[in-house]
Amino acid sequence: MLSLPAASTASFQEHSVRKQLTKCHDIVGGRIDGRADLQQWQTSHVFRSYLSTLADDLQALRDVPGMQADVLEAYQRELDSLQQQRNQAASDAAAKQASQRAAAEHSANRRSLFADLKASQVPEEPQPKSPPRKLTAAERRTLDTNADLQDYATDEMVGMAAVLKGNSLAMEEQLRRRGRLLDETEGAMQHSLEQSRAAKTKATEFKSMQRVGFCKTCLSLLMVGGVFVGMYMYIRVTYMVGFKQ
Repeated sequence: MLSLPAASTASFQEHSVRKQLTKCHDIVGGRIDGRADLQQWQTSHVFRSYLSTLADDLQALRDVPGMQADVLEAYQRELDSLQQQRNQAASDAAAKQASQRAAAEHSANRRSLFADLKASQVPEEPQPKSPPRKLTAAERRTLDTNADLQDYATDEMVGMAAVLKGNSLAMEEQLRRRGRLLDETEGAMQHSLEQSRAAKTKATEFKSMQRVGFCKTCLSLLMVGGVFVGMYMYIRVTYMVGFKQ
């Protein structure tokens, strides 16, 4: 039964460390059900991960304010005890497996040795030599037919290879032709784009010139109107002055 000192803080870190210590002790004591990967905790990678996480959390618990040193030492002793038990159990399991492998290899070597001795004691019976059998006329015709079919299939394969090569060359030439066509199209599009840019530049310049010309025309008309109004006023003033005299 695990005996831990009273918690010195109400932090979540200490609560997590105490809970993990209790869970690891339950695993070692065989008081956990439903986890097949933790039944063999001596060699379980999950249990080793639990211990590693517990060590990291215990290291982080040292930075918690108000944490007492004696409580930390108690937690550390429990963790060291768990790690020692796991290492010792893993060593025992490895030694047991090595012993089982050595026994299995020894048994296999003994069986192989007995089999070799038994085989060496059994005399080999000479195999009777049968005279070569002559082929019948039907078998010769079958062989000739198979040979003709094989020659015909070989000729067909050669013809198909030639046709395939010709099609490949034709396709390659077609691809080259399409490549040249694409290059020409790209060049034409580039030339058209340059012409469009030049036309846009000229249109912009022409529009600017028209705007300047319109402004000049308006200014000229304004000046002519001013002169006309001035002449009219001059005539009216001189007329009125002459009329009074």
